Amino acid sequence: MKITALVVLASILGATTLPAFADPQGRGRGPGGPGHGPGGPKHERGHPDNGNDKNRGRGHAHGVGKKDDRWGGPGRRDDDRRREEDRRREEARRREFDRRRNDDRRNLGDRRNNGALAQESARRQQTKNEWRNIAIASGALGVYGLLKKDNTLTFAGAAGALYSLNRYEQDRRSQSATDRARAAYFSRDYFVRDGARYNRRTVVKNGQKNYQFFRAR
Repeated sequence: MKITALVVLASILGATTLPAFADPQGRGRGPGGPGHGPGGPKHERGHPDNGNDKNRGRGHAHGVGKKDDRWGGPGRRDDDRRREEDRRREEARRREFDRRRNDDRRNLGDRRNNGALAQESARRQQTKNEWRNIAIASGALGVYGLLKKDNTLTFAGAAGALYSLNRYEQDRRSQSATDRARAAYFSRDYFVRDGARYNRRTVVKNGQKNYQFFRAR
């Protein structure tokens, strides 16, 4: 009987002491503990704590952002660089086009000026030698020097001396080369000497017709 009573007593004591030891170890795991219920921190079942949220936010900002910069940033920089290179090439082509166009215009202007100068020089040379050409055409080149001193053809004033038509006919038929050369000059309406033009006019004096050269103004 004593043994049976001891066994029963031990069972009773064991049943009363075990919940006391188990309660501190299991506190916080029940519905009202720190991990569960309205009073506990919300870090389970879709309620992460604030620390993890901040870490996750920083991780998204620094992690994903860096990835975007790493892949998207260089691409944009490459596009900007290509556009800048295209712009510079276009400006270089435009400058080269403008330079060539200006060179062509300048060369064309030079050619025109040179051509005009050449024509003017040839014209002046021709008119300068026309006095001599008349002497050559009339076969009077040998008396060319004498004609330069003839006041009917050369003069310092506005007009040369009168040269009558009767004398003109005589000189034209004369055996003298000088007379024939003088008649050859007066047979022309004008002549040019050293760039100056001399026009022939018919002047009546004392009832007689005369030829006279006037220097053109």
